[in-house]
Amino acid sequence: MWIRVLLLLAGVLIYTNSLAAEHSACNEPDYPFWVHPASELRIIADTCLSVEVSRLYYLRAYHADLLTEGRVLAGLIPYERRGSGVDFDSYKIYMALIETMTPAWFPANQDRLDFLNKEYARRMEIAELRLHGYDHLADRLEQD
Repeated sequence: MWIRVLLLLAGVLIYTNSLAAEHSACNEPDYPFWVHPASELRIIADTCLSVEVSRLYYLRAYHADLLTEGRVLAGLIPYERRGSGVDFDSYKIYMALIETMTPAWFPANQDRLDFLNKEYARRMEIAELRLHGYDHLADRLEQD
């Protein structure tokens, strides 16, 4: 009986320890996150101990979801009729350029994390405004 209890406790400890382990992406600044879907990016974010790194992976996941939503809605609603020529793939290209250039602009990891978190939040706010038809507000944010 005691052996079963000990084996059960050992199994629980091993399972909880495996959940607490950080994903390798949490400690590797140049991890190729773009190969993962948004659901896996959220799982990575859940394992990160650093709040800033976790937030970055959540924002990356949300960015992927927002682009998917924009593409789907663009297929359903002709944006040209609304007077808006929004192309949500341009947000993807913009963030890919930002991700590529950030290590050169900010060699320190903390500065890079701060910049990327702010830029993702800013760009997604603009994309959401455009998605919901608030193009004038999005234009104002892009000018700042």
